[in-house]
Amino acid sequence: MSSIKATDLLRQLKNDLIGKDSERGVTLTYSWLANQFGHFGLGYIPATVLYFTWMYYWPCSGAAYYSSGVVMLAWTLFEAYNYIGTLYKLSRQNTFQPAWLNVGFDTATDLLFFYLGSLSSCLLFSHSRGIAITIIVELAALFFIGTYWYKVKMYMQQAGFPFQMRLSVWPGTISGGNKKKVQELVAKPGNKHILIIGSPNSGKTSLGVSLSTEWAIKDSAVVYTTGIKFSSMLSVSDRDLMSQSQKLWSWRMARAVVIDDINCGEPTANVISPDYFSGLTSDPVYSTQNIEALRDNSFMWIIGKTLSTREQEYSWINFLVKCGVDKGNIVVIEL
Repeated sequence: MSSIKATDLLRQLKNDLIGKDSERGVTLTYSWLANQFGHFGLGYIPATVLYFTWMYYWPCSGAAYYSSGVVMLAWTLFEAYNYIGTLYKLSRQNTFQPAWLNVGFDTATDLLFFYLGSLSSCLLFSHSRGIAITIIVELAALFFIGTYWYKVKMYMQQAGFPFQMRLSVWPGTISGGNKKKVQELVAKPGNKHILIIGSPNSGKTSLGVSLSTEWAIKDSAVVYTTGIKFSSMLSVSDRDLMSQSQKLWSWRMARAVVIDDINCGEPTANVISPDYFSGLTSDPVYSTQNIEALRDNSFMWIIGKTLSTREQEYSWINFLVKCGVDKGNIVVIEL
């Protein structure tokens, strides 16, 4: 299975720092860096403005410390409200619970950048050795924390999701039995084949994207594609697939593959049927590799409901079993 290595992180950082956004577009990793430097500025600028205001009206030797402390306290209270209030509301209103620890870790990262900006302002005006040491310690912590979040953004970026959504904000409705299946799948994809079957506008794609996003956040190599695009990938080598998409892994190398838009639209007929994929997987050059990938990796098949739902479900399960997938590893979620 593929994973992101230190050399990949350094290469991505180089690409984010060198080059013009108007030419290359904006990546998730670049957006994360820009967001955190924005947090630094939102710590530094208010603390600096408050310092000069303080010195103008109430000049004292501790103005730099007071200004920095007030700004840090203000951002701490704001982030605490933003974290607790937002996640509590989500936990009450939506189907799935938020990832409190993960979001809390993200909130703590934001606060560290706010603090770094505020402390930098304090150091500038107080020339305190203690503040300088504090900044050095905080920078060291941010290096390790930032590496984690930067890598997470790379996993999400490499997946190629059409939009960003976590499971806690999924807006759809689901039965109790299917909800339990999704909750059991959150931890890791394993080697499951997940059939998400539903009518138009039932939330199939958003559920698939949000569930696989949870996997990407846990450092799983994910590939998102559509049924038509996937059919064209079955007869292309991994090297060519990676070169064409400029990705670090192909679908055969991924931990999980999300295949969307299978029979999307009105529920009339099986436009993309299991028989259609069965013929493609038997490509004379890549058949062995295709079957091995289907058997050993996790796949999420997002399928539009046809008029005969049970027959449709049976045909897909039969196709996967013929590919060597254990029937016990096939999970059906109907919306």
